[in-house]
Amino acid sequence: MKGGNLLVPSGVSPGLDNDGTYDAVMHAMTTLAFDTHAAVKALKEVGFEEAQAEAVVTTVGDAMTENVATKADVTELRTEMKHDIADLRAEMAEQFSILYRHLWIMAIGIVGFTAGLTVALVQLIQ
Repeated sequence: MKGGNLLVPSGVSPGLDNDGTYDAVMHAMTTLAFDTHAAVKALKEVGFEEAQAEAVVTTVGDAMTENVATKADVTELRTEMKHDIADLRAEMAEQFSILYRHLWIMAIGIVGFTAGLTVALVQLIQ
């Protein structure tokens, strides 16, 4: 979708909130500044026909908008990563707690086995 001389990603209504009202911040974050008119004009100046120039500009513009993350995308990803890291830390803490408990059980078992073995050896010697 083209709005004036700015190329806007497909499926995005520039500057419209979910409730349909204009939001200048949202508009700034969802539009990618690309002067399509100037690009078409420059291509025509070097010998492209109008249709060719428009096709090239549309293709380049689509590629740019499909592969560029907005600030909102980066912010959302950062928030998701923070939650993922917090979840991972909680899971690791739980696993370390389980490991620590198992190590204590093993240590108690080793001490018990050593004590039993010592008693058996003392009785065997006497």
